[in-house]
Amino acid sequence: MVYRPGTKRTIFRSEEQQHDFNFPRQLGTNSDDYPEHADVTMVPVQVGDIVLVATDGLFDNVFDEDIIK
Repeated sequence: MVYRPGTKRTIFRSEEQQHDFNFPRQLGTNSDDYPEHADVTMVPVQVGDIVLVATDGLFDNVFDEDIIK
């Protein structure tokens, strides 16, 4: 997620990476998922932007509006 305080808006939020509904990509023992399977996105940022990198533990349980607060 990239939030731009100057405009008070989220300028980018990645989509969930999953194989199917409720079947997310996961790294770990006995997993067929590897880092090279991840989506790659380039987003131009500016000085002052806030870049948040988090797991579904945050994004599944906290609304974006609450994260921004």
